[in-house]
Amino acid sequence: MQPSRERVAFAVKWGASAVQIIGYAATGFWWTPWNLYIFLVGVTGWFAVGALWNDRALWSKC
Repeated sequence: MQPSRERVAFAVKWGASAVQIIGYAATGFWWTPWNLYIFLVGVTGWFAVGALWNDRALWSKC
């Protein structure tokens, strides 16, 4: 049984949000350049959510 796209998007959305918060904390603790790598993981997660939702506002310039 495969999980639905909505369930996958839900999990990725919350996971990416948690990673972004960790990235903010890393910035506050001056953990450079690790904070940038953490943010990159979070942004990639949100890019995936945009693709799953077919939401051009999250993954397209146009």
